[in-house]
Amino acid sequence: SILVVTMLFQIEGIICWIMIYPLFSILAGIGGIIAFLVRKKRVTDMDNNNWKKPNSLNISVILILPAFIGVIEGERTLSGKEFNISKSVIIPASTKVVWYHLTNINEIKTTENYSPLSNMMGFPRHLCTTLDTLSVGGNRKAIYENGLYFEETISDYEIGKLLVLDINIDPNKIPKNVMDEHIVIGGKHVNILQDIYTIKKISENSCKLTLTSRFTINTPFNWYASIWSKYLMADILHGQLNLIKGRTKS
Repeated sequence: SILVVTMLFQIEGIICWIMIYPLFSILAGIGGIIAFLVRKKRVTDMDNNNWKKPNSLNISVILILPAFIGVIEGERTLSGKEFNISKSVIIPASTKVVWYHLTNINEIKTTENYSPLSNMMGFPRHLCTTLDTLSVGGNRKAIYENGLYFEETISDYEIGKLLVLDINIDPNKIPKNVMDEHIVIGGKHVNILQDIYTIKKISENSCKLTLTSRFTINTPFNWYASIWSKYLMADILHGQLNLIKGRTKS
């Protein structure tokens, strides 16, 4: 019921609920077990004439204590942590061909969508990527559905081998209806800092393309948020790598 109410009144987005639901279910299950044991003990005490009427004030305090603590803590429990995640794919093409498609992505067709998890959770679909000039300081722009886009700057590159992109995100330019406030990239909880593409030659017609992403999360429970962030980032990275791989086959 809490899930339905918070989504109905747009207190929380569907993505946040999908991410928190496993933990919420476990804690709810533990709470149910504790309630069962307390009730069982109460019945036993009643049978033994040892039962005393519970203090309603104490029960009320216990019920509102989590909400009270949450208000007091606010954002003071936020803890920033940086992560690096790398994914690779073997591509049956020369480094020259892979480099061309990496630096000339342009429009992305619906059939080239290789990120099933992020799409299932409601993340906007990647529409196109543009690059104004292949040089240090060059601007790369990744455009997604619903007006979402990311500005990237080339900070280092080596033709056929390396492309380093510093990601510049202004959360104020991200439409409010695109992402839940808790997962707005560039916001107070999630930020992507840098993407690094490396190409390693295996043979004349085969190479290994690796994408490494550096990002931060800032939550009171990074241990749990990091699990989801790694899964989602891995899905997104695989999507980018498989896009390039698919282009080399056409």
